[in-house]
Amino acid sequence: MFYRKALWRLMMVIIFGILIFVIDDREVASRFWKLLLLLTLAVVKAGYFVWLNIYILRATAGRHFDFLKYLLFFGVSASLIVLSFGIDYFCLYRIEANSFANIPSDTNLLGQAVAFLYFSLATFSTAGFGDIYPQVSAGRVLVGLELVLFLITMVLILSNIHPLRESLSIRKATVEPVVKKKTKHL
Repeated sequence: MFYRKALWRLMMVIIFGILIFVIDDREVASRFWKLLLLLTLAVVKAGYFVWLNIYILRATAGRHFDFLKYLLFFGVSASLIVLSFGIDYFCLYRIEANSFANIPSDTNLLGQAVAFLYFSLATFSTAGFGDIYPQVSAGRVLVGLELVLFLITMVLILSNIHPLRESLSIRKATVEPVVKKKTKHL
């Protein structure tokens, strides 16, 4: 139950990112206010992801928990981080066209969105190929926030390796009962 509620909250973060895109598309606010809103939302989002990951760690500490639900939660959480920062990069590019280098200007909106999802995934995975990179401070702040989220997420997952192994072994024992061979006594 907790996982569903937490994932719903994470989806709300995505919706706010799309709202920034709509505000930019309709030109409701000035460039300054759109940029301020984007960066504020990114910082709040990063804080929420950190809080949520620490909360999950505390909730599972010293308790038996379902391995698959735990990994699924972190997998979905990581995917939402990549998606939400991809939206943020795209919105930043729409606000300031020179904010990123090597984005093809002749592509349509879908092509640009895919490029920023690719950039977000490369950033989150720390691959950072260098083909796309931020040229303005706001872009560097977003990249820094995404990298910090990656590091915190990985630390929290790795800090639960022992309980995860125990959970997996308990799950394996209940799924695959051990068959003992009968031996004859001499």
